[in-house]
Parts: sequence; C-alpha cells; structure tokens
Amino acid sequence: EAITRTQQSIGHLFHREGAEHLALDTNKTSLTGSGGTIRLGKQGSGKFNFETGATFRSPELEINDLGFQRLSDEIRHYTWVGYQTLKPVSIFQYVGVNYKHWVATDFAGTLNQVMTSINSDYVFKNNWVFSTGTTIMPYTSMTTELRGGPRLRMPSRAEGYVFARTDTRKKLNVSGVLAGDITQEKALDVLYAELNLNYQPLNTLSLSLQSNFTNLTNKQQYVTQVENEGATKYIAATINQKTLGVALRLNYTINPNLSLQYYGQPFVSTGRYADFKYITNPGANSLAERVTMIEADDMTFDEAEDSYTILSDDSKGESFTIGNPDFAFVQYRSNLVLRWEYIPGSEFFLVWSQGAGGMGDPKEGVLSSLNQQVFQQKIPNTFLMKLTYRFQR
Repeated sequence: EAITRTQQSIGHLFHREGAEHLALDTNKTSLTGSGGTIRLGKQGSGKFNFETGATFRSPELEINDLGFQRLSDEIRHYTWVGYQTLKPVSIFQYVGVNYKHWVATDFAGTLNQVMTSINSDYVFKNNWVFSTGTTIMPYTSMTTELRGGPRLRMPSRAEGYVFARTDTRKKLNVSGVLAGDITQEKALDVLYAELNLNYQPLNTLSLSLQSNFTNLTNKQQYVTQVENEGATKYIAATINQKTLGVALRLNYTINPNLSLQYYGQPFVSTGRYADFKYITNPGANSLAERVTMIEADDMTFDEAEDSYTILSDDSKGESFTIGNPDFAFVQYRSNLVLRWEYIPGSEFFLVWSQGAGGMGDPKEGVLSSLNQQVFQQKIPNTFLMKLTYRFQR
C-alpha cells in the first residue's frame, strides 16, 4: 500500500493518462530507481567560463525519505557560458554576463520544457550593484498540473527582472527586486516586488526588514476533477492570488557572552477563483483551444454549503458539486532569544515564541486578513529554556 501511494504521488504519477512508458503496479513492494548529474566545464579566474551537463531522475527514483525530490521521470540538459571582467572598466568595478539554456524531457523522450536565460551583473566603483536578466520559455508541458491527468500545455512566456543594491559597507543599505513577465494570451501573469532594508547603527546592533509582494493571475489554474458519465472532467479556473510576506530581524550583542536576537514574520496569501472552465484539449497551443468555458447560467453558488453546483455539459442535464476553492491563509511567527555563555563553551538560552495562523476570509484584502486573523486575535505565547554545560578536560 505504501509503494502504491508513492507511485501515485505528485512526484511520480505512474497512473498518469497518456504516459505509456509508466504503469501503476499495486503489487509492487519496492521501487528501484537511479539519478545523477554529469557535468563538464571550466570555472576559474579567466574571463570566460562554461559548463554543460545533464541531470536525470528515473521514474522509480524516490529519495524523499532521506532528502528532497520534487519530480522523477526527467532528463534535463543544460549549457552555461559566462563572461566576467578581470579589471575595472570605466565606472564599473566588475561586469559579468551569463547565458544558459535548459531542455527537459521525460524518459519516453517527450519534450517537457525549453528555456533560455541571459543575465548580467554590474558592480560600480562605489560598491553599488545592479543586475538584470530575462528568461524565455517558448515551450512548457506540465505532467503534474492535472494530478494524474494528461500533460497540460502551458502558455509561452518571457520573464524579466531588475535588482539593485546600495553599498553594504554603509550603516544603511537598501536592495530591491522588481520582476514580471509577458505571456501568450496573458494566460499567466506574475508581478513580484521585493524591498530589503539593513541598518547597523552600532557595531553591536543590526536591524533588517525584508518585504515581498506577489500578484499572480493564472487563467488555467487546476481546481479539481470529477467523474461524470463514466469520464473524467478536469476543471480549471482563473485565479488571482496575492501574497505578502514581511520579516523583521534584530541582533544585539550586549557583550561577547550575552546577546539578544528577535525574528518576526507575518505572512498572508489570498486566492480568488473565477471564470470556471473544462480542460478539453490539454495539448493545444492556444488557451482558447485548451479550455471550454462553463457558462454562468450553468453554475450556482450555495453560500451555506460554500460550494458550486455545475450543470453537466452532456445531453442528460445532470449536475455535480465542487467545493469553493477560494482561500486566505494567514500566519504569524516570532521568536525572541536571549543567549548567555555563562562559562566558556556552556550556554543558557531563554526563548519567547509567538505563533498564530489560520484561514481567513477570501473576500477580504491582504492587509485586512492579516489584521483580523493575527493582530486582533489572542496570540499564544510559548516560553522555552535550554541549558548546556561543557565538561572541560
């Protein structure tokens, strides 16, 4: 039973529709797979460096009991070429340019993904840093998106980013990232922004504030699958997901043997679904060809049950019910740690920890959800003590 569950897990999907080189075997009591990386390249102090190689994971490879493995049944080839300056040039202390491409297939030779990336890094003579880059993905076909269904063609897209950072030698330094993309038929849009502040007013005191915001819209986000009239229907929708994360850190060294550290992180992510549709031709190049819209008149929402009833598109006029996929997840974590090295090698820790989280109201905004689920609630407090003693010889 455990091996069967592993074969059906998201990283393997041996029962996946259309994968003729895979087969679910419920009598198996073990899995035997292989994986590895082969690399050839040059890395050093020269102007030009390069690397080419391949990574493979066979369908039965499963190492999550001892590490982390996201996907199996993949062969990924890559090539990287980099150029860097060895001496200051004009206003720059350093300039680096990198090119890389990936091609991924499954073990049957079916193409999964093609990607090309180019980026450049600039270090100015005043120690400021600027980076920019773009990644082009003309073809992506996801084997896991439909959770055991056929592979799903994703829209062609191009991503770009800019990064800037001020001089880290100063008491106050600032860095930020802005990233976005352009996609075929605007089927998948992502906007990402990040701002980091680091301040060290004293040699013994440092503070940092890290914040990031993501706004994602995906017009073919998987929702669920239902059995209707002996056939499996794959239902998708347009999701608008907003995610906000903030992390505050404080480090204060009172003396070499006594220090105080604080870490706090509120996090909230909300997702709202609309424009429900069937995925009817998952391999088609165009989004309009991949999906068939569910008419508004064929859907009713039951607020008391928090579910949708959908009138089937067959001639019998039957219906089925799916749960409301809207969500709002809110979490807050903080730790205050006092560390005292009372004799050399022996330490005492006092920790004050706070944590709260739960599901909010998807109809509320990001900040409103955070305020209602965290700051207006009674947050549990946990106190921990740890004492270590080092025996000296």
